[in-house]
Amino acid sequence: FADGPVPVTVLVAKLQALQNLLFHAAAAVKRDTSARRGVWVNRYREVAELSFAASHHSDLVVELEIATPATLGPDFDVAQKAVDLVFDLGQAIQSNPEGINVLDIRKDDRGFLLRAFESFMPNVLDDYRIELENCSPEAHPTLVFTGETRRSVREYLVRETTPTLSERMTIVGELIKIHVDVGPPKITVRQNSREIDCFYPDSMRDQIANLLAGSLVEV
Repeated sequence: FADGPVPVTVLVAKLQALQNLLFHAAAAVKRDTSARRGVWVNRYREVAELSFAASHHSDLVVELEIATPATLGPDFDVAQKAVDLVFDLGQAIQSNPEGINVLDIRKDDRGFLLRAFESFMPNVLDDYRIELENCSPEAHPTLVFTGETRRSVREYLVRETTPTLSERMTIVGELIKIHVDVGPPKITVRQNSREIDCFYPDSMRDQIANLLAGSLVEV
């Protein structure tokens, strides 16, 4: 904040968003496909929970650290790879969002991570920026996030979750999966032993939430 002190509400929200991002990165590194609901982050507190180390008042610098190799033992590799993933994905977001597809990240993990990054970034109209640095600048160049960066991530997510069909088609089959408030907004329908993902707009959220798995649906 070039023109004044940093609001505590913003500081708290962004530190929480950064922690959430690192938890999702650790889950992605572990290739964890289980549901991320409730207290799922407890599975990753040991390897990915950040601790306060120091702060400096220039604009505002807050230093955070993960547990040491001596504490984590073999699990330190997961923590280190989670940090690597955050910076690799952040670099792709910063330079060219389309480069995100080149990274070896499962589609669901990519969605979780990008939404976590989006929360960490300033809002589109906010007049400040966030810089994320690491103690290994050669491996992890500084990431700079602004409202425009958040806009680019949002546009990418919209493109990724909006199906493109060359013609209108109807699918009738058994409803086997419902995504509401988790991952991309979609349902999965089984038709002739084939599973087909069908995406829905936010306006249909309540209607989708009331569907029952196992029922016959027409999309």
